[in-house]
Amino acid sequence: MNDTMAWRFLYLFVVASVVLIFKMTDPVGATIARTVVLSKADKATLNQVENYLNNLTTLQARFLQRASSGEQEQGTLYLARPKRMRIEYDPPNPNLLISDGTYLTFVDRELDNATTIYLSMTPADLILRDKLSFSGPEIIVTGFQQEKGVIRIAMVKADDPLAGRLTLVLTARPIALKKWSVLDAQGVTTKISLSNVRMGGKMDAALFRYEAKDKDADLN
Repeated sequence: MNDTMAWRFLYLFVVASVVLIFKMTDPVGATIARTVVLSKADKATLNQVENYLNNLTTLQARFLQRASSGEQEQGTLYLARPKRMRIEYDPPNPNLLISDGTYLTFVDRELDNATTIYLSMTPADLILRDKLSFSGPEIIVTGFQQEKGVIRIAMVKADDPLAGRLTLVLTARPIALKKWSVLDAQGVTTKISLSNVRMGGKMDAALFRYEAKDKDADLN
C-alpha cells in the first residue's frame, strides 16, 4: 500500500466522525437547507448521532479498507479522546498513523522513520477534541436517507465541494458507525468497514507514542 492510501484512511476516519456532529443551530440549519430538506425525525436522528459520538471516550475496531483501484488493506484502529489515535495496518504493510495529543505522525516502521505535523493543523484535531461540535457552514450535506434500519449521509466540504464526496453508513438501532466511503477528485472510491468494535475501557498510553531513530523534517 502506498502512502497516499494511508493518508486517505486518516482523512476518511476523521471527516466521517466530524461531519456527524450536528448541533441544530441556525448556521448549521442554513447549511443543510441549501442542499437537502430534513424532517423533524431526520434532525432527531442527527442529534442522536451527536450524542453517540460525544459519549465516546475510547474505541477499538478492526477495519477493512478497499479502493476502486483494487487496493485492499486491513488493520486495527484505536481511539482515545481527547487527542489520541492510532491507525495500525496489518503486516506486511509497515505504515502507522499516531496522534499523541500534540502531534500527528506518519510512520514507516520498515524504514523506522516518521514525518510529524501539529495535530492542530489537521482535520484529526476536530474529532479528537474533548467535546465535538459542528459549528458553521463547513460541511454541505448533499444527501440523507434512513430506511430499513440504515442511515446514509452524503456530504462535501463547503470550501472545496469538488475535492470529493463522503458517504457515511450507520445502523439506526442502536446508532453506530459501520462504514463510510469517499469519492475523491480523481474518481477513486475508497471504502472503510469497521468490525469487532469495542467502546469504553482503558487503553495503554504506549499505543499513542512513537520514537523513530530517523525523523524526517517536520512539516509545520
